[in-house]
Amino acid sequence: MKIRTTIVLCCLSALLVLAMGHESPAQQVSAEPWNRIGVVNMMKILQLSQKNTDHHKQVNAERNARQAELQKMLADLQADDASLKTMRPGSEDHLTQYKSMLMKQGELDSLEKFYTQTFEAEKNKWSQKIYQQILQDTTRVAQELGLTMVFERTEPEFPMPPELLGQTVSTLKLLYHSGPIDITDQVIDKVDASQI
Repeated sequence: MKIRTTIVLCCLSALLVLAMGHESPAQQVSAEPWNRIGVVNMMKILQLSQKNTDHHKQVNAERNARQAELQKMLADLQADDASLKTMRPGSEDHLTQYKSMLMKQGELDSLEKFYTQTFEAEKNKWSQKIYQQILQDTTRVAQELGLTMVFERTEPEFPMPPELLGQTVSTLKLLYHSGPIDITDQVIDKVDASQI
């Protein structure tokens, strides 16, 4: 009887040890939280994403075309001014030329303001669009890798202008990481493959 009791106790002890050693998947995730965290470098994505680079090339080409248009208008205005200086002040031709110059100057000023506002609005629209795409693609990559959290991790560049130091200190939240998985390159690939 003692032998049977001893064997039963040994078996129960072995089962208890095995049960304690084998954790459920939920316990495993919470036991290893640092293996489930990723980081992403937003600035690197914006700098290396082909979609973002192509967009900026397109915007710069359009901006250069608008700038050339404004430069041509300015050159015409300067030619009209040179012509005005050859005319007798107060004459009918002088007044007509002067009126034309003022109207051209007004048009030039209006177009400069319009183009500036248009480019700022487009820049803001694109920034929101690319940021939303980065967030979506970060979520997809994190889910594919089974990550539970992803932090933004952009290294500050030193030396830094004093006006940016306060902003950097207030926005830089992840100061150090050793174990998290950097998913920046995977997110860049997803952004470039997207239809934005």
